[in-house]
Amino acid sequence: MAPDNNFQKIDSDHYELIFPETFSKKAKSIASMLDQSYDHINKSLGVPNDYKLSIIFNNQTAFSNGFVTLAPFYSMFYSLPPQANTYSLFYNDWIKLLASHELRHAAQFNKLNHGFNRVLSFLFGDIGLAAGIGLSAPGWFMEGDAVYTETAVTNFGRGKIASFSMLTRAMLLNDEIPDYSQAYLNSNYAVYPNIYELGYLLNARLRNQHGDDIFDKILSFSSSWDVLTGPYSFALGVHSKTGKSLFKNYDELMSFLQAGWKKQMDGVHLTDYTTIPKKDRSFYTEYKSPVIPSAEKNLYAYKTGKFNAGAIIKISSGKPEQVIAFTGYLTGNLNAGKNTLIWSEEEPDIRWDKSTSAIFVYNTASRNVKKIRLNGRLFAPSVSIDDKNIACIEYEITGDSYLVILDAIKSSIIEKIKVPDGSLWQTPRWGNSLDKIAILESTTSGKAIIIYDLNQKKIIRNMKPLRHQISDPYIFNDNILFNLDISGIDNIHALNINTGELKQVTSVLLGAFQPFVTPDGKYLYYSNFTRMGHEIAQMKYDPTRWSNEEPEVPATPFKNTDPSRSDYNTGILDNAPEKNFPVSPYSGLANFLNFHSRYIGPQIDFFNRSIVSVDNIEAAFISSNKLQTHFVTLFYTYNMKKSSNRAAAQWTYLGWFPQFNFGGIVDFPYSYYADLSNTVTVPAKKTAYMDISLPVTVSRGPLSQTIEPGIDTGYNVLNNTAEFSSALSFRYDFSLKGNPRLFDYPYFKWGINSKYYPQISLFNGSGWLTGAGAYIQVPGFFNNNKITLRFSGYRQNNINNLFISPDNAMRAEDFNLHNELYLISLDYFLPLFYPDFNIFHIVYLRQISLNFFYERVWTKPDTFTDPQYGGADFLVTLNLFDLPVPVTGGVRCIYFPVGRRVKIEPLASVSVNLLF
Repeated sequence: MAPDNNFQKIDSDHYELIFPETFSKKAKSIASMLDQSYDHINKSLGVPNDYKLSIIFNNQTAFSNGFVTLAPFYSMFYSLPPQANTYSLFYNDWIKLLASHELRHAAQFNKLNHGFNRVLSFLFGDIGLAAGIGLSAPGWFMEGDAVYTETAVTNFGRGKIASFSMLTRAMLLNDEIPDYSQAYLNSNYAVYPNIYELGYLLNARLRNQHGDDIFDKILSFSSSWDVLTGPYSFALGVHSKTGKSLFKNYDELMSFLQAGWKKQMDGVHLTDYTTIPKKDRSFYTEYKSPVIPSAEKNLYAYKTGKFNAGAIIKISSGKPEQVIAFTGYLTGNLNAGKNTLIWSEEEPDIRWDKSTSAIFVYNTASRNVKKIRLNGRLFAPSVSIDDKNIACIEYEITGDSYLVILDAIKSSIIEKIKVPDGSLWQTPRWGNSLDKIAILESTTSGKAIIIYDLNQKKIIRNMKPLRHQISDPYIFNDNILFNLDISGIDNIHALNINTGELKQVTSVLLGAFQPFVTPDGKYLYYSNFTRMGHEIAQMKYDPTRWSNEEPEVPATPFKNTDPSRSDYNTGILDNAPEKNFPVSPYSGLANFLNFHSRYIGPQIDFFNRSIVSVDNIEAAFISSNKLQTHFVTLFYTYNMKKSSNRAAAQWTYLGWFPQFNFGGIVDFPYSYYADLSNTVTVPAKKTAYMDISLPVTVSRGPLSQTIEPGIDTGYNVLNNTAEFSSALSFRYDFSLKGNPRLFDYPYFKWGINSKYYPQISLFNGSGWLTGAGAYIQVPGFFNNNKITLRFSGYRQNNINNLFISPDNAMRAEDFNLHNELYLISLDYFLPLFYPDFNIFHIVYLRQISLNFFYERVWTKPDTFTDPQYGGADFLVTLNLFDLPVPVTGGVRCIYFPVGRRVKIEPLASVSVNLLF
């Protein structure tokens, strides 16, 4: 977070709250609620009341999220309630919903600090516990258990929302039952339910059958036996405590859900509709927010997908889709006026973990785009039918919110209406009315559609709040159309503004969202969910065919979708007695040392959480503060190839605009190149260094751009000779943003990386090295293909030492050292198969691919015997033992035309994530 925040803290009985001073009013009310929830969130896991969690509140972003992590152990709450795609939110207080979910993760971590995991924690600290958790519990349990908890201890929660399990429903009604590994580990091509959806359904099924304490028993087993059973400890725990294998339980869940949802559809008459555009989709694609500006006939929508960057598109009869604008992360849905399209996007801060929201107004006639930013806290805009005014929601960093009416021409505020305490307002929308705005309101009583009358300057409430999911209100004549899941399926409904009568408009198989009526009143468009994502549906707008309100049906066929047992209390977070916890300043300096982990093993970059070298064995003590501004590492490294040692200490400070690294290193013994072919070994080399870098993000809209200049300086003592070295560096990366949830598409990107190393030896002369690299990547000829062109090179002039290349990336590594080296390479990455195939739950094959490459090298001295070569990497991406850690391995075959020589070598890489 930005260092200009004046941080404060509240020490409650069970939590430490750390927050900017601007959030203090909200934090005081939150503290009592958090303490009230502690016992209820922990009890069913049998967690003792002996831990205290630090929670950091970030009120300066334009996105909504939260996480709990280890190394160090703390939680981050992003306090802004979501506005876009509101069927993912089901509560009037975002912090309460977030707390019920994230605090359950903290309880899970403490429950799993048990048995052998406790030994790992004692020996290695947080990183030891993280390794044990990875073996003791699958990610679907962690997230599903947290979703189940939010459903149980709040009045709402995602478990009660039909759209939450919509993808599972789509597959089962289509008689598609994925294998357990497909459902849990997902796919590089197909889209399966995520671990939140799968996890909730499995959690609910096992709890319904075996009681709420079933996972207390399973986790006690898995954390005690994981040293012997490894990644199968959780599955063995399920078998031990339920009498059935995990995979049998999964298969029974799928059969149970399929039978229940098929029975639900008996006798249901589905409404007819036409799909726009009329084409089959071979991969997962989303079409959302269909709208038509009243002055034209073209249809516009927001499109994204597995192999599509997010974009506003135009659909004209008989013509291909046209991209109007690529977008970044939307903070509101797409809306339209007369000649106007309007939406809002997140804009990241140039340096810190904060962001703002900007409104974009696109004129369909002139094709000009206007950006309205104001204070950067305006979300979910809607434009009036005459293009003159804009309605949006403002969220202040204090936690207060307002309905704001803007002058669309002057970009100035006309009116500002404060949202009542205890209410959450979302997605205001004009529709075809100039004097009425429909607003989604959530309170502890439920959700309802309200109207703000601009003429009378008052709120009209003529709808009884419902404890069901409601979203996407839209006014057309005397009706407000919106999404409602009262029947266990999301459908479009209509509320008569005058009579308050509620009617069902659509009857769909899976889910209908975001209604829009054509200006002439002939057709209704909506976003219709299918197995392959949302499509645009068109049907006749005929109020005479609407049906009466349908019977209330739960979202899933479980008997107890709303548990209210001794360890749960639905609504417990709404009735917390006020406790007057004192507020005090939080000193980052006083808390900058926090040694949370110890480590011995292959050398790791702890800052980036990646393995550096398997040739080096390292012992380390790691400290990082909870604000993530101070990182201190003490380590000893032994190089097995060179039989050399390194002792070092480093302090990284990120609290200023530039980043600083300070450190000292002792290498003993130390070897260096005296010239191009000879090395010299001395007893020791001592180094003190300071690195300064300035990572700046200039990302806007669909573009992700990062600039990072830097200066590295070092003072070395080598063989009784002092030497001063420095390096100037510059990095630039550019890419078109992908969809963070559908992440596999190789979007266009390019970048450069350069360094200049001058060196001054106080006794034996000086030298220098300069190096640079650049790359450009574009999509290939088919889905998930990519073409990469890379340039790199260096040149050096040194009397005593030979510097290391800043971009030593030749694939033919059997070469001598050079004073000059230049390289160009061309790659084509081509996936061949997506097996999604499980072999006895030992190996889950995800992707088999080839990467063809050609490389050309120029060197001085010209002693390189193989200046050009080509070849291919044969790669297999898989998961081992049902662990959610993708592993890519394979072989590289390089062909050298000179001598017709072939070289074959192994390849391997691993990816890990520690956030929940």
